[in-house]
Amino acid sequence: MNPYGVMNLFKGAKNAKGSEGQERMAELLLTRFTHDIAGPIGAVVNGLDFVMNDARETEDPGGIEIRNQAIDIIEESSKQSLARLQAYRMAYGVVYTENAKTSVKEVKDIMKNYFNKTHVELQWNPSCPEDISAIKRRIMVGMILTMSRVLIYGGRISIGFSGDNKNVIEVRVFCQKFKEPEMIKDIIEAKKEVDMDVDNVPYFFINNTAITASVKLSFDYKIADSEKTVEFISEFPA
Repeated sequence: MNPYGVMNLFKGAKNAKGSEGQERMAELLLTRFTHDIAGPIGAVVNGLDFVMNDARETEDPGGIEIRNQAIDIIEESSKQSLARLQAYRMAYGVVYTENAKTSVKEVKDIMKNYFNKTHVELQWNPSCPEDISAIKRRIMVGMILTMSRVLIYGGRISIGFSGDNKNVIEVRVFCQKFKEPEMIKDIIEAKKEVDMDVDNVPYFFINNTAITASVKLSFDYKIADSEKTVEFISEFPA
């Protein structure tokens, strides 16, 4: 993820004021990326270290079982690292050609791996097209990642498209408990001043991406006795 590519995206955007604001956003995104990728990479390194340096006899059933467990951890953590890297590349990497067509199936596969062995269920509605532009993919993935951070104990994320030209992306969350929807709404809809930090920088990023691409964002939530609902909508120019 090229920090200069990130900074170039925000020229003229209202939430990244001046070069210092752009540099700060790039620094926070890189910090967040390294934080999120450090856990699974550390597990891979520790697992490899154990497998390579374990002095137990290979004939020892206990030692063999522990090695197999270490190998399983290495495999799972490697997949998790790759999924996070791919998701971050789609959400925050440089878009060289905004209207270039990209496969929604690729996004589905990467998101499936990203949320593997979590309590988050993804539901892709039949309204989803086969291909979308690169800028739509960036915003859609950013919306999904944003919604996943709302969930505390898991829930369902529904992704769909509407509009005559599939120019509206609709992402909804259904859950029992959620976290910080007010703060996300304030940032997405620029309701009030919020200090940008490593936790909320993705929301500033998607907001500025939308401003640059002339995309209208709306974010809202509803609280009912049985279920909480969060709705995130992006409307592209028709």
